[in-house]
Amino acid sequence: MDSIAVSIHFKNFDLTVVSIYRHPHGPLTPAEYDALFNFCGAFSHVILLGDFNSHHQTWGCPRTDKEGETLLSSALKASYTCLNDGSPTFLTGSSQTGSAIDLTFVSPAMLGLCEWTVLDDAYLSDHFPSAISFNSLAVGRKFFSHKLKHSKTADEQFVTNLHSSLDSLRDLVTDPELSPVQKYDGFVEHLLNQYPSSKAKKGLTGRATIRRDRTSQPAPWWSDACQEAVDERCRLLSVFKRDLSFTNFSAYKRQEAVTRRTLRTEKRRGWREFCQGLSPSTPISRLWRFIKRFRNRHLGPSAPPPPSSVRMSGAIQEAISAVSGLGLPQGLSFYRRFPDYSYV
Repeated sequence: MDSIAVSIHFKNFDLTVVSIYRHPHGPLTPAEYDALFNFCGAFSHVILLGDFNSHHQTWGCPRTDKEGETLLSSALKASYTCLNDGSPTFLTGSSQTGSAIDLTFVSPAMLGLCEWTVLDDAYLSDHFPSAISFNSLAVGRKFFSHKLKHSKTADEQFVTNLHSSLDSLRDLVTDPELSPVQKYDGFVEHLLNQYPSSKAKKGLTGRATIRRDRTSQPAPWWSDACQEAVDERCRLLSVFKRDLSFTNFSAYKRQEAVTRRTLRTEKRRGWREFCQGLSPSTPISRLWRFIKRFRNRHLGPSAPPPPSSVRMSGAIQEAISAVSGLGLPQGLSFYRRFPDYSYV
């Protein structure tokens, strides 16, 4: 039996989620099931779920086997309740009634809080996902933001401050007694100190936030062919669920294979098209954002990169060029902007 557990912190309690997979040809003894529930008994709010490969009519299987009897006996002994309502969770063509082997057990403290359901689509798997919902107050997560809140007036003052502090910055980056890490830390601190607005630096402190659900956007490689293949697969799945015959099951599995090939082909095509559009000037942020969206992450639409002429104000470009020149050889165009300074 494979297992993994995670603890999730809420306002009122800590939830322990234990995920289980039991190999269909690896029977467990009553003592092993008892040990599993005894482990869960060390926590008050527990959801125990997974593919137990155990059959019992209590949770919707057409038959009961020894594993199912042993599992149910250990669960009742530990006062755990199975949330399954009899809906099939496993897609198979050998049964006319479906099978429920993906089980969810909850501790007494969670029994009155949870609502369990099976999703309609298997999403190219032979197991239907189970959704467990309950109402509780989430805990905000602190994160660190590196962004400054800009304003036109503050940007202009920032440039002026950089002009007047270039000598001290040069002394910092050329100090032989400082390590590269110390120089870098000093460089960052120097830039922050030159920005005049104290409000801008509030974004650099940790703060608690609760992640909101974001609208799901299709992957950039998604095409009409992908949508048609998925729609046809969903249609045949609905037909099979209405009539659990082997003929309908075979038709669904054939369309499932077609859908897999279509998605794989379109994904490769989309990746080739993206790579052909890359250039040395492609912003790294755009590259990483595309990769995340390419993996079908639930991110917002990727905005096109702004023209190079409006990516940053001329004043900011001038300041960055001046600072960048402190450790570079002469002869580059931005040295003409600050002719009064000598550089190492």
